[in-house]
Amino acid sequence: MKWNQLCCVAGALCLTFALAGCGGEQALPETNNEEPAVLSEVSDTASVPEVEEEAMESALPPASEVMTAAEDVQNYLNIMALSRQTLIDQLLYDGFSEEEAVSAVDSCGADWNEQAAKQARSYLDTMEFTRDELIEQLVADRFTPEEATYGVDNCGENWK
Repeated sequence: MKWNQLCCVAGALCLTFALAGCGGEQALPETNNEEPAVLSEVSDTASVPEVEEEAMESALPPASEVMTAAEDVQNYLNIMALSRQTLIDQLLYDGFSEEEAVSAVDSCGADWNEQAAKQARSYLDTMEFTRDELIEQLVADRFTPEEATYGVDNCGENWK
């Protein structure tokens, strides 16, 4: 197995474990402190499922879901440098819709070139790459070829 393949596998495992504790769960709004209704106190048990469905549908308004997705994006970027597409894929995996994921990632204000440079530096801190191998690795990490090239050229490594 080549070093860049090993690195990709190791990076994916690290990302998976790191993100597992980062949120993906969506916060529910606070509820009042009233005691829950006991089933025996409900006069019409046929209406119980409808009430539960309505409560579930109104528990998270769409704006709240986008806010949670945006918070998750910031949490992920605080852990490690990631590409735009990797973040979108992660949010989709976390259960957000495509629209929510793209909106959250596009509004996060990240500089994807700088994210590529940080990721390049992170790779170089742990193993050796040629310039071309590192560009190839960043593209495999879903950075665009332009972002990967920028990242490699601006990661602080002297490629001469």
